[in-house]
Amino acid sequence: MRIEIRDALDEDMRHVRRLALESCLHGVPYGRDITNRAVKARARESVKQIIPDDVTQILVAYDADDNDKFMGYLILELDSIEGSTGERQSLIYDLAVHPKYWGTPAVGYLVREASRRTAQAGLRYMIGEVSAHNDRTYLQALRLGFELERFQIVMACSEDGPTPMPGRPDDEKHYAQSRKKKRSSKRVPGTWQEARERRRS
Repeated sequence: MRIEIRDALDEDMRHVRRLALESCLHGVPYGRDITNRAVKARARESVKQIIPDDVTQILVAYDADDNDKFMGYLILELDSIEGSTGERQSLIYDLAVHPKYWGTPAVGYLVREASRRTAQAGLRYMIGEVSAHNDRTYLQALRLGFELERFQIVMACSEDGPTPMPGRPDDEKHYAQSRKKKRSSKRVPGTWQEARERRRS
């Protein structure tokens, strides 16, 4: 397998849109009670608008040894602003690899190229978001060189004030369900907090 990265061509965009729809459920936080059907409907509308331009770069990974087989994509926004410092930075708007290629270095290749593109645009930082319950993606991000910078907090609200988060039924927790099928003995046990402590020591 020889992984290469390029800017998305017109013929790549149908693969990008299809994979975006297939992977949209992986980023839904567990505390939200929106249905998977509603998430997919929203994603279906937003993927129609995915078009590369001066601000939005779409990178694709492909296997050059297998007839340029599409492996995954990364959508990089070059116009993000850090709220507390006002610094311009890039944002990984979306990143997905086809399940067939989970465990390959495709994500690392995409992130490395996005980092180079960020620097070429005169920016020093690149950010991304990971749902709090998606430990596997968080651990992979740490291995790739990302660092935890801030936490997003959320509260469910009612007319009487704060209320518990509604939560998602187990069968709607998509990335937990899909990962159960792909677990291997190589997986590092523990929470992302434990991984962070291991990394610091």
